[in-house]
Amino acid sequence: MAFPGKLYREGTILKQENVRGNPRIFFVEQFGFTHFFNERIFRWIDILAENGVNGMRVFGFWPFAMGFEEEPYVKVGNSYDLNQFNERFFEYVQRWMAHANENGIVVLYELFDSCGFWYAPAAPHNPFYQLVGIKHEQFSDLHNARQMDIQRRYIQKVVRTVSPCHNIIFGVMNEFQGDKRWYQEMAKYIKSLAPDCLIAGSEEDSTAADDPTADVWFIHRGRYDLNTGHSEVTADARKMAQRTGGNTVIGYSTDGFGMSGIPRENPTDMRRLAQDVSSTGLQLFGFLDHKAYIPERAEGSIEQLNVTTYRAIVEEFRPYPAPSSKPRPKFAFDDSTYASLEKKGVPANVVSRLQQLSAQEYLTETDLMKAVASVIGQNHAATYKKLIIKYTTIGRPREGFLDIFRVAALPSTHPGAFAERGGKAIGATSEQGFLCYGQYKTGYPQKPLKALFSIFIDNNTADDRNILIVDVYDHQSDRVLGKDVITRKDFKKANEFCLFEFEFTPPSEEANMEFRIYYMGWSYILANKIAIIDPDEVTITDVSQIPDSLTRPFPDPSPDEGNDKEAEIDGELVMFDSLKNGRSVSSVVSGGQFTPDGYRIDTNFHGYLVYETDIGGEYRSRIRCEGLS
Repeated sequence: MAFPGKLYREGTILKQENVRGNPRIFFVEQFGFTHFFNERIFRWIDILAENGVNGMRVFGFWPFAMGFEEEPYVKVGNSYDLNQFNERFFEYVQRWMAHANENGIVVLYELFDSCGFWYAPAAPHNPFYQLVGIKHEQFSDLHNARQMDIQRRYIQKVVRTVSPCHNIIFGVMNEFQGDKRWYQEMAKYIKSLAPDCLIAGSEEDSTAADDPTADVWFIHRGRYDLNTGHSEVTADARKMAQRTGGNTVIGYSTDGFGMSGIPRENPTDMRRLAQDVSSTGLQLFGFLDHKAYIPERAEGSIEQLNVTTYRAIVEEFRPYPAPSSKPRPKFAFDDSTYASLEKKGVPANVVSRLQQLSAQEYLTETDLMKAVASVIGQNHAATYKKLIIKYTTIGRPREGFLDIFRVAALPSTHPGAFAERGGKAIGATSEQGFLCYGQYKTGYPQKPLKALFSIFIDNNTADDRNILIVDVYDHQSDRVLGKDVITRKDFKKANEFCLFEFEFTPPSEEANMEFRIYYMGWSYILANKIAIIDPDEVTITDVSQIPDSLTRPFPDPSPDEGNDKEAEIDGELVMFDSLKNGRSVSSVVSGGQFTPDGYRIDTNFHGYLVYETDIGGEYRSRIRCEGLS
């Protein structure tokens, strides 16, 4: 990996394995990228590395998008199920964390955030609002055993998700104000799970500033004067060291500037501040990029990144070790490239010759077109240049797909809705309610479109009752644009996802669209995806053709391990259980038992076979099953 080695502390000095001298980490702070699965965080990490930035600070929770963001828990109704982790969120964290690690970038990951409690407009969208409302001090109640258990399980989930990487510093809670004993308890718990990790705190007047477990503490603005641009970093650092007990690495961050500090977030002022931080001898400097924040969507903007100021800080602060900016390919030929080119009228003989470039990747447009011209000639290359660039761009939107919604991340009104197998399900019941709703999407073209629903039923022959209603609803005009009733026998197959499609035309580009599934009762139902397509651009005949995301993911930076199907076990055998002795926890409903041959499941009901371990990190597992039907 590109990351040199783990960070550690010697007294008040930050050290790093395999690094000569003392490291200096420059963190750019932006909190919107991590909570939207649009792949932009990968580009942000690339830009940081390309400009010499070797640190980034992010938040584990971000309710400021008012419920449109992805959170660590599954959303149910207008709240969150604190017993169901949003696995897709953690898969995303694991991917971008590995990419940051590959680029030599330290990640300061704030597990909790106090602002998401007290900021009234966002607070109801905080997954923990159901526990404490806006009183974040109550979140540090040591006597609330249920709440402490929820907090510990979340911390454990995060630590295990990122444990393969060495580039992580954990923040317990941004700008903590509450019972410092809780803070110390959480810090100790993190250390028990990851003994070698560093713990960071923030805010000069935090009640937990003297926590002996903390390795790092950040000043948030201190006595910086936003009117004059004058700082007193040396005095602020001395005071902070006294508050922390004199055995903590002190860092400085502009987090406390707030939006009113944006005029000071320019190369001149920040170069001067970086000089003050350096001359004070601080090894950690954080710059919160307020300009990259889109307030109306609470997202991070690649286009608005304050890169010129990053460079000015880098020139003065001189982050060390420098990130290992590894250029990522921007263009590649794949099967969808050729299909799209043919559909757009590129002659078959030209497309055939372009297949010589299959699976090739290119860093620049010049490299791409040079290779193209070598196989189809300069004239054809010039004629089809725009199309070739469009359909070879890595991370491009999938042709014809306008939106792809994960049902598991959408709210429900049905009290029996639960997350299962990557989607959301309701068991057989007579109680009715929405399985999902609430996309609220605008900007669709005013032309005939299709909504595609991927839905699973466990029995399609028992009767022909009405099971579901799927509809398309315009929230702006409060009008249902159309609906279909789905009966049991409308499902072509049982125990497989089936495709249902609904044609609609948005009344205007301002229409605020919802695509809803209403459960009418009488059967187990599971839905995992809803896709909105332009039928003029793409034809879908099976649920397997609906991708997981709207954009094509960037290539995985990890080495290709090849086909694991027949791979041999080539590492340490960590655990083996033949499932014969009852050590596992069985929760398969009425129809499972341990036998001399293994665990036998004989039931028509749904359930789980759970094997609880304390294993952390990335491991390959194998399960042998026979007689499946």
